[in-house]
Amino acid sequence: MFATADGTAASGADYTGASGTLTFEPGTMRRTIGVATLDDTVEEPEEQFTITLSDPTGATLEDAIGTGTIRDDDGDTGDFPTLSIADAPLVVEGGTAEFLVTLSAAVEHVVTVAYATADGTAKASLDYASTAGTLRLEPGDTARAIRVPTLDDESLEQTEDFTVTLSGPAGATLADAAGRGTITDDDEGKLPALAIGDAPPVTEGESARFPVTLSAPSEQAVTVAFTTADGTAAAGSDYVAADGTLTFEPGTTRRTIEVVTRQDELVESDEGFSVTLSEPTGAGLEDDTGMGTILD
Repeated sequence: MFATADGTAASGADYTGASGTLTFEPGTMRRTIGVATLDDTVEEPEEQFTITLSDPTGATLEDAIGTGTIRDDDGDTGDFPTLSIADAPLVVEGGTAEFLVTLSAAVEHVVTVAYATADGTAKASLDYASTAGTLRLEPGDTARAIRVPTLDDESLEQTEDFTVTLSGPAGATLADAAGRGTITDDDEGKLPALAIGDAPPVTEGESARFPVTLSAPSEQAVTVAFTTADGTAAAGSDYVAADGTLTFEPGTTRRTIEVVTRQDELVESDEGFSVTLSEPTGAGLEDDTGMGTILD
């Protein structure tokens, strides 16, 4: 048995659908299935359909599918207009990203192209609504828009992106098949605040522990740089200088910075030094300096 099936070519519009039974008489090793294609006046790219074999008797199937390709005779596809999709303007979460699709020249036939969204750092169903379909430009049209809703949430997030990709054009070719959408967060005013407290006084030789707190848990990692600075205590002789980056994993609201102090044989007054926070990401700074006191 054999039967045709549509690919980019459509039965009734581009070819005549066919099905039936092919018989090999004894001793015959080769037969041909003929499928009539249909002429039209529409300029279009190459189109394809398939023929599938099934239900053999007296033999088995090794390769069951053949592909037929129809070439257009209404003009060189190099003369086709081209389709391009532009990046969408920046959109605040909860708004709609609009991707403009343009045709390089107006034509007298319908132009269609499939489109679909794809994740980048933004995720479908979390940050935007997954969207797919077919865009149709009527004769004379040179531009249409694809609109993708973005989703508002309460999460503190970095700017995120996704793409819309064009494929399978009919009546045109693709010049630029991908457009990027960028979503910016609207929760900036809701950033938690970082604060560092003074370390409890320590006897020389012990570690000073500076508490660093986040005013509210965040759904993303929060980081902040820190560094020590001399007061009456001097790095190298009274404590070990320290610097680095403190990270709050999602949900964490408290971390500690430890600074080692040095023991000596000198009789001294109490001495002090500080730890300063800077360059936060994902949070603001409420109190950026904590004091440490070393007892002799």
